[in-house]
Amino acid sequence: MFERFTDRSRKVMALANQEARRFNHEYIGTEHILLGLIKEGSGVGAAVLKNLNVDIKKLRLEVEKLVKRGLDMVTHGKLPQTPRAKKVIEYAIEESRSLNHKYVGTEHILLGLLRESEGIAAQVLMNLGLKLEDVREEVLNLVGPGNEIERFTDRARKVMALANQEAQRFNHEYIGTEHILLGLVKEGSGVGARVLKNLDVDIKKLRLEVEKLVKRGPDMVAMGKLPQTPRAKKVIKYAIEEARSLKHNYVGTEHILLGLLLEGEGIAAQVLMNWGLRIEQVRGEVLALKGEKEPVMEREPRTWNGQGEKKPLIKRRGLNMFDRFTDRARKIMALANQEAQRFNHEYIDTEHILLGLIKEGSGIGATILKNLHVDFQFEVERLLKRGPDRVTMGKLPQTQRAKKVIEYAIEETREMEKQLNRRLDVDTEHILLGLLREGEGIAAQVLMNLGLRIEQVDVFLALEREKEPEIERGPRTWEGKGKKKQLIQRKGKVSMNEDGQYLKLLSVFHYVVGGMAAFFACMFLFHFCIGVAMLTGAIDNAPIFVGLMFVIMATVAITFGWTLAVCIIIAGRCLAKRKRYMFCLVMAAISCIFMPFGTVLGVFTIIVLMRPLVKELFAAK
Repeated sequence: MFERFTDRSRKVMALANQEARRFNHEYIGTEHILLGLIKEGSGVGAAVLKNLNVDIKKLRLEVEKLVKRGLDMVTHGKLPQTPRAKKVIEYAIEESRSLNHKYVGTEHILLGLLRESEGIAAQVLMNLGLKLEDVREEVLNLVGPGNEIERFTDRARKVMALANQEAQRFNHEYIGTEHILLGLVKEGSGVGARVLKNLDVDIKKLRLEVEKLVKRGPDMVAMGKLPQTPRAKKVIKYAIEEARSLKHNYVGTEHILLGLLLEGEGIAAQVLMNWGLRIEQVRGEVLALKGEKEPVMEREPRTWNGQGEKKPLIKRRGLNMFDRFTDRARKIMALANQEAQRFNHEYIDTEHILLGLIKEGSGIGATILKNLHVDFQFEVERLLKRGPDRVTMGKLPQTQRAKKVIEYAIEETREMEKQLNRRLDVDTEHILLGLLREGEGIAAQVLMNLGLRIEQVDVFLALEREKEPEIERGPRTWEGKGKKKQLIQRKGKVSMNEDGQYLKLLSVFHYVVGGMAAFFACMFLFHFCIGVAMLTGAIDNAPIFVGLMFVIMATVAITFGWTLAVCIIIAGRCLAKRKRYMFCLVMAAISCIFMPFGTVLGVFTIIVLMRPLVKELFAAK
């Protein structure tokens, strides 16, 4: 049953056995398997949990709370599995087969634990909000479905086989871009290796550069075919695309080399770019070796279709995608280049663009960030690591994510052009929207983690314009962390100003009703004075008890009335300033108690506050 299990999966089962003995149990249950998976900590299963924002320590504590210790005797040797634990193993094997994987990894065990659904492990995982579909989707994002590469030449297949060997040599459980590059170098006789030699790349030094950056895994080697990382899959995808665009009916080592460069973010791309290699240069050398001419149309930049698949965007020579950028937007890109050089990076990525936007400081994009009162620059720089001690001068290449940001910024500009029916240039706010839409880079993660959303930017921009567009949920989507996220589609010309006017009008009525409440509360001063007169003997034969009651009741009524009046007035101010949404909503509900004016005001306030656009106005503040 365990023949197809990876070393890490077997380690999980061994740790499960240890966990059962630790609790003096005579069996291995689903809870012990989950504890073993947590303790192993370095497999894809643990990575999936971390990516889904599961606190591993908290998860462990939750399991241990539910597990009771057995008798004070420890059973040695291999323990039997409960029927539920056996089901977990069966489901893990099924998941592996359904995903076309030739191994059973820690990720399949995690899926098996969720599929079993009745054991302690499944209960704890589901209580933490995990769903089988979400976990399976994250597994696919990390390792993807198994597939066969049919159009690869013998040498290209040899490169992939050698990449598998290189990953095993480093005790890695996956094939990354670095392993593919090492495989290409080791193969040595294909067009890819010849291109590198023709471009004066020292193959031995290149290999050493890669090996310096690659860290060894634990002292155990996973046998068989290893899964590819998402970046490695991108390399294969780009290699196939390059073969098609060059009208080759095969995928060779040269296309794999082009794919490594096009991927732009992995270790392989960084090493190749550090050697001064650029995609146009390598493609030109490939065509020269093949005795072919370069196509008349350029293949860059590339864009993405609605399904998240990459397709070439043909661009005529001589046109520059930055021609429509405002001076501020160009300044951001220039500052992004400077920021990349400051960190000794050989590329411009989303984080450098965000730092450039912050540093530019005077555009709408920077103003939106300032209004959130968060130090975005500190948060970005905290995540960045410095490159080697050499700075590349001149204009740096952009990563695929950075290019996506630019494409999305241009798309946002075109959307706004349609709404406003006039020509616009790409400005700082469009770049900010592009960073958020990209959804996967460091910039998007920082922005979203600190509370900024596309909707808030749209509301801010709508308030900046005299005629604001309607904001409604639409079908437009983009890919982010493997999940589709909704964008807001802006159509028509309804005014958010109307909602702003309603809020201002309601705030005036709140001031009026607050004043009335204070006035009516003052009427109890008469009762207070009568009570005081009774207590001081100013009124003959007045009972002291009655006077005391008058004073107490009048004091309570005046205090309550004035407190209510102040709260209503503060609520009115908050409505005008679009702050403290929940406070305004609670005060509206309280106002409904006081008929007739309070009831009318409270009902209308609640109706207005429940409108989606009004919620967006408060959120934007």
